[in-house]
Amino acid sequence: MIAIIVYTTSMNCVHEGTNFTIQTVLAQLGSLIIATISGKQAGAFGYTGLFVIEISMATITLVCLPDLYPEE
Repeated sequence: MIAIIVYTTSMNCVHEGTNFTIQTVLAQLGSLIIATISGKQAGAFGYTGLFVIEISMATITLVCLPDLYPEE
């Protein structure tokens, strides 16, 4: 359901046809690649290790957000 919202919003921001198609393909390809990588990581580290990695990445992102988007 969220994909419909994302694609509808994207269609308003890009040229019709080619750009939207490329964005859609890249989104689907990215999902496939991430799913493959996370599956291999879960096999190597176990699901507990995978969750620790994900929480660490989320925390680093949260800490870096103020530096990436300073208030004007």
